[in-house]
Amino acid sequence: MTENRGERIIVFREKGADWLSDQLDSYVNFSAEAKRKILFVCVKNMLYTLSKDKRSLFLPELSSILTEENVFAIFNEIRQKSTSCSTGEIFANYLEDIEKRLSRGKCPLVYYAFGKYLCEDSRLESDLLEMSLMYLFRYEGVSYDAPSGYVKISSVGSNCEIYEDVQLKRVCKVAKNYVSRNYLVEQEYENATILGKTELGRYIPQYYEYDKTKGWLFHENIRGETAASLLRKGSLPSAAYRQLKNFYSCYMNRSYQEIILDIHPENFVWSNENERLYLIDLGSIPKIGSEYYEYTLFDGYFANIFLKWEDNIKKYPIRSMDLEVTPFLCEQYGE
Repeated sequence: MTENRGERIIVFREKGADWLSDQLDSYVNFSAEAKRKILFVCVKNMLYTLSKDKRSLFLPELSSILTEENVFAIFNEIRQKSTSCSTGEIFANYLEDIEKRLSRGKCPLVYYAFGKYLCEDSRLESDLLEMSLMYLFRYEGVSYDAPSGYVKISSVGSNCEIYEDVQLKRVCKVAKNYVSRNYLVEQEYENATILGKTELGRYIPQYYEYDKTKGWLFHENIRGETAASLLRKGSLPSAAYRQLKNFYSCYMNRSYQEIILDIHPENFVWSNENERLYLIDLGSIPKIGSEYYEYTLFDGYFANIFLKWEDNIKKYPIRSMDLEVTPFLCEQYGE
């Protein structure tokens, strides 16, 4: 299929660090609850740099972030405790930097995720800001409603609700937080519009429409079972396996490398009616951590992402970043 490289693509990191910093300044207008959750997640992921025994020492302070108004007093307690248990210079520098950002009314940033310190390489600045915007701004909720005649069928993580119109055979993804309403849903629409004109189009639902004023994204409803569900029952149908292999080849060799998708088994649906495998979530993910899906050969991708999916989600945060507002849900990570 012919690809038009003149298409508009919404890729945050390519807009530059200054643009991203300006977007992150919206944090100042967020609710107190959202700000506490953002800080909680930032600190918790940094604590994953410590051993399980050490990070458990900080549970009282971590929990206090969600309830106490004086975060600087909490940080003072964390600093004192970190000195006594020798958490190291990197951890101390992180605490100092995050306090400086908070004192200026700036959004905290995630400096440790995917098993590496992200603040040590200045080349990652735009990628770091992109990840912080896409992941942290989910905690500020927005009011939303559903289109008439549609019935709610599920939630998509913390970003959207899914509604269905059975007669029209369409679904509507409704943005329910700040980042999805202002950025992610429109970004997904752009991804679908662009990739639908490429070889990947055969694996994408049809009839995408976007209502910017409402934050509604419509597309064809694909009925079937997710690849994850099929694997739990035994294995993928042979046709689904072959199509997944072809999809992965097309994806890894796509012209639009700047579009990075979340290609795990929960996002693929096998339609018996059409005998077709579909990627039903075309939302972008940040560049940081995207190497999780990158393998030289399809066999490596299938073995590690599909066959080990159930084991991995029990052991680790999704792609090794913990976004749950709960204390250390994934205890085996960061040992």
